[in-house]
Amino acid sequence: MPRTRLAVVLTALGTVVFLLAAFPGCKSDSGSTGVPTSITVTGKVISGNKLPISNSAVVITGRPATTTDANGSFTVTDVTAPYDLTVVSLKVSFTYRGLSRSDPTIVILLADIPPNNATVSGTISGGGSFPLPANRVLNVSLSSPEVSVPASLNITTGAYMANPYWAGGATITMILRALQWDNNAAGMPTTFVGYGEKTGVAITAGGTFAGQNIAMTNVSTQNISGTVIVPAALLLNNKSLSLAFPNNGNMTLGTEVGTATAFTYGVPAITGITLSVGALAGSGGATSTALKAGIAPGTTGIALTLPDLMALSLPVNAATGVTTTTPFSWTPLSSAIYQMTLYGPGNQPSYLVFTGGNSGTIPDLTALGLGLPKNTLYTWYITSYGPFANIDAAAGTNGVFPQGDIIQSASSQRTFTTAP
Repeated sequence: MPRTRLAVVLTALGTVVFLLAAFPGCKSDSGSTGVPTSITVTGKVISGNKLPISNSAVVITGRPATTTDANGSFTVTDVTAPYDLTVVSLKVSFTYRGLSRSDPTIVILLADIPPNNATVSGTISGGGSFPLPANRVLNVSLSSPEVSVPASLNITTGAYMANPYWAGGATITMILRALQWDNNAAGMPTTFVGYGEKTGVAITAGGTFAGQNIAMTNVSTQNISGTVIVPAALLLNNKSLSLAFPNNGNMTLGTEVGTATAFTYGVPAITGITLSVGALAGSGGATSTALKAGIAPGTTGIALTLPDLMALSLPVNAATGVTTTTPFSWTPLSSAIYQMTLYGPGNQPSYLVFTGGNSGTIPDLTALGLGLPKNTLYTWYITSYGPFANIDAAAGTNGVFPQGDIIQSASSQRTFTTAP
């Protein structure tokens, strides 16, 4: 199975963020310390679209297994904290080691589709003329608290169309935005030409909403500048720039391929926006990424520091006789939580383990029908995420996905063969 089977693309970085994130904590496998306490754990399992995942097995170590209900909810009583929690969805397990919170939310990226959708279309006017010149870009986005989507665009006529899908109520109110700029030879913005927005657009599930035209007016350009700080062993691959509007809107402005660490990018002078700069570096199949968010137009001296790479320690590459007691380990990073991903061929079980320490084992899930297959070739690698307070943050109300600044490192891959 390729690495992307358990991954989602993070556009702002131009790289990969894996299916579930894990968050920084301490360097023990439990991720928590203190006197054990008995609690009732009432949690939820949801998709990346915040939809409930029903009929998934949930096991907390030492307690009977349960199953999520139609709302994705589960309850387990008399739990000793810290505890280990495993969710099984299809043939993939997600094990969190060392949780202490009583209200975990486990977010799993599935290819689910929100139940509501509509069609929105219109025409862009103002700004530069149509058809667009070769170096000019026009980006149209639609956003509401429930959803943010890009629109497809006819660069000859300025006509656009979008199909937002969303969960929740049947009617939502969107803001439509259009932004136009000129790129340099590297594909990054230099001068902004026009900006327009249309607010208060109410759309209802199943409806078609034509004539939602957006008129752009002139917008001035400011610059942001800074430097990417790259660990000595790494080679910078690319830098990226994106924009966030209030009310959940966002646009990708460009990705610059190359090793230059200094950057200066043009950005639009629009009230309320913030910018994000990302970078990706790598070496020998391992990658390091970082994203700095919340940057105001006109900011200079931005420092974007990439994390170090992790080195896999045990088991050695091509190890044999691996079982659920075999230790796995890797070099630790500062302020990091780790995701250990292990996958086999075809329809064999896959295991994702999240821990605050730099070691772990494969969970024994024989009772759930996900026992480790015998004499089977598996691949494993480690992903680190940060900065977050502890592993409980990976199961908070915002789910497992980082908010704001992001640092991530992914190791190279190794293989092993399970015991006969």
